[in-house]
Amino acid sequence: MYINSKRKVKTLAHIADLKTVDNLGVEVTAESDDDKADTLGNYFASVFTVEGNNDNYNELPPKLIKYPCPNVVFSKEKILEKLKDLNTSKFPDPDSIHPRILWER
Repeated sequence: MYINSKRKVKTLAHIADLKTVDNLGVEVTAESDDDKADTLGNYFASVFTVEGNNDNYNELPPKLIKYPCPNVVFSKEKILEKLKDLNTSKFPDPDSIHPRILWER
């Protein structure tokens, strides 16, 4: 990489001519950039499939929960107490909300 960066003449990577077979079975050579792009686009479009709607999938059986969570209740006082003790010099949590924003509210 270092040696290539020191060259006076920068060479671009070119895609060689692409040979494909059209719908009639005739071999076609893509020489221009536009033809190559179309050829590659058609190839990738033929490889990937379009998923249908999820009507054909069976529903998962219900899972039995051994230890169900009780209903969680938050009181306004408890929330204010936690916000008051919040360290505003820390970085944001994964929710991307900075502690100072929560603290100032």
